[in-house]
Amino acid sequence: IRHICKRPHLLAPSNAQDLNQPIVQAMLAANLLEPRWGPTRFVIAGEATRSRLQSWINTQHAKLTWPQRLEYNVQLIRERSEITRALDALATRTRASSDAAQARPKKKKKK
Repeated sequence: IRHICKRPHLLAPSNAQDLNQPIVQAMLAANLLEPRWGPTRFVIAGEATRSRLQSWINTQHAKLTWPQRLEYNVQLIRERSEITRALDALATRTRASSDAAQARPKKKKKK
C-alpha cells in the first residue's frame, strides 16, 4: 500500500483478466484506485484517499510490538524489490504478451 501511495500511478494491463495482484484488485473493488486511459493506468482516488491510506498503514504499523516491527521491517527489506518489480511489471507482462500475439501471422480460414 505504501508503494502504491508513493507513486502517481500504476500502469494497468490492457485486459482486466490479466490483473493478478490481489491488493490492486481489492483497491479497485473498493474504489480506492480508479482506472485512467491514455496510457492505461490506475490512480489513487484523490489526495484525501491517499492520505487516509497512508495514515491507516502507519497506524497498523504503530500497533505492532517492537519485535513484530523488527520482523516486518526485515521482511520488507527482503521482499521490497520483488514487490516493486511485481507492481512495475503489472502492465508490461500483459502488453508484451499481447504485442507478441499481434506480431504472429494470422491463420487464414479454410473455406
